[in-house]
Amino acid sequence: MLRQYIQGAVRSATQRHGGYIVAAKASLDSHLLTTRAAEKAVDSFWAKSLRLSGSAMDVESRATEKLVSDVLKQAELSNDPESLVIESQANFIALQATSHIKIQHDKIARHFDKVMLAAVMRSRSASDWPIVISAVTQEMSNSVSLGYRDRAGKKWTSARYVEVLYASALYELVNDRKVEVMAKRGRKTAWIDYPNHDSHGQKLALVESQGLQNYNDLKAKVFHPGSEALITDKRP
Repeated sequence: MLRQYIQGAVRSATQRHGGYIVAAKASLDSHLLTTRAAEKAVDSFWAKSLRLSGSAMDVESRATEKLVSDVLKQAELSNDPESLVIESQANFIALQATSHIKIQHDKIARHFDKVMLAAVMRSRSASDWPIVISAVTQEMSNSVSLGYRDRAGKKWTSARYVEVLYASALYELVNDRKVEVMAKRGRKTAWIDYPNHDSHGQKLALVESQGLQNYNDLKAKVFHPGSEALITDKRP
């Protein structure tokens, strides 16, 4: 049930992010086709881009805080008054997500600049501006490269990056809290719930000297980004 809830939450976050990008692109297209004065167009578009980006970042921050709170409630991990995990984890996820939004909006705005420059160089008079802009926009439509490139040089689509970002952060959030709560309650071991994976049902240590691998030992192999492994107090 928890795994399905997280999957649904991640889909919502990915769709929300896609909406920000669609809005930014639509704003660019509209601005290009209706403008007449190139210099004013550039200034006003950058101002509009900043407003769009800022608005998206505000929405994402609020949505992420609610998302983290809801996931912890779903996992029955939200009743510890000493924990600041909701605020800190929400801030961490939101910072990464909103940074990505800002980067994508900046790419779109820089693309706008390139289109504007090309159009200015081709345009002979104000009257032929709409025709020139339309032609240049069509020619350069594929030149804006959205997405994310990781340290290994692999290119991710924007949607896939956001999907992995949220899923990894939410699974890590739940597992970190489960380990913390179970250890506080005196438990010494737990199990891995990860259907169709060779680690499913594996026992792990919550404290030292159990002769088992612990949560941190298994992070690279089992609890890595993209994993849907969950820690449970009952043998799955």
